Amino acid sequence: MMKKATRGFTSKNDVPPNFNRSAFSRWSFSAVLATALLSGCATSAVRLEGSSGSAGASASGAVAGSGGAVAPNDLSDSGADLMGIPLEVNRLVLKWIDYFQGQGRPHMERYLSRSTRYAPVMKEILRREGLPEDLIYIALIESGFSSTAHSSASAVGYWQFIKGTGKQYRMRIDSFVDERRDFERSTVAAADYFKGLYNLFGAWYLAIASYNVGENRVKSLVMRHKTRDFWQLARENKLPQETVNYVPKFLAARLIAKEPEKYGFGDVEYMPPLSYTTVTFSTPIDIRRLASEMGLEYDDLRDLNPSYKRGVAPMPRGSDKLVLRVPKGDEAKALAAASAAAANTTMRYVAEDDYSYYRVRRGDTVSSIAKKFNISQAKILQLNRMSTRSVLAVGRRLRVPSEDVATLGPAKSSQIETRARPAVRDRVPSNSSIKSPPSSKMASRQRTLSKVSERQKAAAERRLSAAKVRAEKKVKKTVHVVRRGENLAVIARKYSVSVRELANHNELKKPSTLFVGKRLEIPSF
Repeated sequence: MMKKATRGFTSKNDVPPNFNRSAFSRWSFSAVLATALLSGCATSAVRLEGSSGSAGASASGAVAGSGGAVAPNDLSDSGADLMGIPLEVNRLVLKWIDYFQGQGRPHMERYLSRSTRYAPVMKEILRREGLPEDLIYIALIESGFSSTAHSSASAVGYWQFIKGTGKQYRMRIDSFVDERRDFERSTVAAADYFKGLYNLFGAWYLAIASYNVGENRVKSLVMRHKTRDFWQLARENKLPQETVNYVPKFLAARLIAKEPEKYGFGDVEYMPPLSYTTVTFSTPIDIRRLASEMGLEYDDLRDLNPSYKRGVAPMPRGSDKLVLRVPKGDEAKALAAASAAAANTTMRYVAEDDYSYYRVRRGDTVSSIAKKFNISQAKILQLNRMSTRSVLAVGRRLRVPSEDVATLGPAKSSQIETRARPAVRDRVPSNSSIKSPPSSKMASRQRTLSKVSERQKAAAERRLSAAKVRAEKKVKKTVHVVRRGENLAVIARKYSVSVRELANHNELKKPSTLFVGKRLEIPSF
């Protein structure tokens, strides 16, 4: 089961500056040893760090083995306690520390500031599930502790689950609810996933790498190369470059988050931890109205219940009880406001902070894209942080609303309504038994048409056929002849279309059907 092929949240700006991706393939043990000597004995090799201590414990935790013996490499992790994650500092880890201290400092400061808001809840869940609480730093590098984080691979939420994996771990994902955005529910799912990964590999570095690239790929590499040493697989370029950097990035973030002052982050303004309790309701609740009735800001109540995408909480499936979080001490206010905050089953609710991507094509403008998705130009500009002077480049990916408006219905938890509906000329359904009486003009026209001779009909058909032929001749078809070294991606990029559009237009089922000299028709829009 692959979590996702790539982790799209990491952007180009998250890569350390001047990072030589090919240099790591030439990394030798002597370089690691030199770095270890410069870094001191405390970071000379892998050490196992228990998480049973306080949340603010330093990175230099308990050493694995008896008498303070140091584990030689990641293979020793196979016999480690489930509560211990190895700690290794090497050249790649130091590069990520340098990045977070330099170019990536604004990101790290923002992530650290938010971390204290969710760390107590997430750590408690991880401890309850028997896992190292330091795994919360996966959420730090994945989403920066943001419920609305959304990757190019459509991974969502604090732990960046794609839809398929989220549903596999029993998270509800539909037009009203996305539990990948819930800090409790998504952490439970991530804990389940990590327990499975650790039980599969018996090595934390491989488990973390699998969270990035998928366990099936890592498992095949382990079996093929007969090693569970992550660093060996990384040195030999067996893993994707993103995954090679993923584990060092986690280790660097872990070191900084546990000792921020040591790494120059002593001036971060931390957010207070969430403080809430739960209240049970018997009807769907309009969260915006509930906040108003309780005298709270909507954003404060939404932050406690981030999984509800449309500002309304439907009833859970198979249950007549709805549980929502409210600030501690406000339970009585919430219960008193329940009847006034009951959701309207006929009201149309619009998704908040929910979007997908659209790739700009030749001839597109902000106005045409806005019309295509039936939204305002201002909304397009807002979603993409653009101004009216921004230039649209062909191939650019734009955020657009991913779902239409929806209503709560008595039979279904959500009913989608299309934003851009064709004009409805007649409100009476086509299969209805009710028929409108024909008007006198309609009846007169039908009698006139019935008197048209067969010759006139034939002449009209010939004129129509000739007009169609002329129209087809006016349409200029663009044809590309495949050259040596070209593939669908190269050709699609040349004509500013997607690979899927090009393949579907030419009915290409497999890459093998592409050969030198083949004529491809370029789709036009």
